[in-house]
Amino acid sequence: MKILRIIFLFSILSAQSTMETAFVQYYSDNKDFISGIPMLATERSGNPHLIVSYNENKLPIFLVHISAFEDTLNREVLTYDSGSVLKKKALYNQDAILEKIIHYGEDELWSQAFRLTTLQQRSKEYFIGQQTHYFLDKTGKAQYIIFLTVDGFLYGKIDFRYDHIGLIKEEIWRELPNNRTVRRFIYVTHAPLDVTQLWEFDQNDSLVSHIALQMAPADQLYGVPFLKTGNILDEADIILKELVSRRVISPIPEMIPKLEWDLLMLTSGELFEIDYLGDNEHGFIVRMKDDKHILTIPKNTVESIKSKWGEVVFHAN
Repeated sequence: MKILRIIFLFSILSAQSTMETAFVQYYSDNKDFISGIPMLATERSGNPHLIVSYNENKLPIFLVHISAFEDTLNREVLTYDSGSVLKKKALYNQDAILEKIIHYGEDELWSQAFRLTTLQQRSKEYFIGQQTHYFLDKTGKAQYIIFLTVDGFLYGKIDFRYDHIGLIKEEIWRELPNNRTVRRFIYVTHAPLDVTQLWEFDQNDSLVSHIALQMAPADQLYGVPFLKTGNILDEADIILKELVSRRVISPIPEMIPKLEWDLLMLTSGELFEIDYLGDNEHGFIVRMKDDKHILTIPKNTVESIKSKWGEVVFHAN
């Protein structure tokens, strides 16, 4: 099945009138906040606490965690639909950098596409109340997305990989918990032509579709204008809308020599064919050719990793 894709990644938070603060309450911690037990003003000085702003419907919209030294530890921004149901939560670190977004509900677009592609045998009722978690780096690019059912079962993940100048080059969809790759998208951007080629592969790594997308002008990328108020809470309320309908198909020939496997070279000079799955603090996560087991290779033993598309994923030098 051919899936229309956008080059950049996802919507963030929609602007709502409910973002205006009506009153503020203070709590000792999250437990007291959930229990509705506010703290006295005299107790705040020298103690960690939580500042919660409410809208006129008495719904919490801003949460700020304060340390005993009056430092801001993190912030949360909550938005609701017209029925006062929580739809999105944005989490900022102590430097006011957006690190994570949680979208509540089965209507989230990435989760819909993932389920349509991989989980058609499941009933729609199974995913009612599901959650989509976006994890971002310091520059605001999505590193990965995870999907959870309402009871916390992790059923899917999408990883994003970027080249050395920050352009997306690969997108990998995996079912969880079996970690089976069910979709893979390869992006190659030709900057002089303002064209991005896109290859889509299925769970058997067979080519499903190949298109070339002519980039839309920069002023047409967003459905609403950027807010330049200097307010981090306002500037988080920008929606990135679907772009495919504004692009044209371009007859650019395929340019990438495809190998069957990613290539791993150890510092000893040994070369292995692998399926590269990602990395963590312990090393690179790989599946060896003809082996179902997933291994973690220490980073100090790896000289280089090259994807099947010829992209250098890692190089020690």
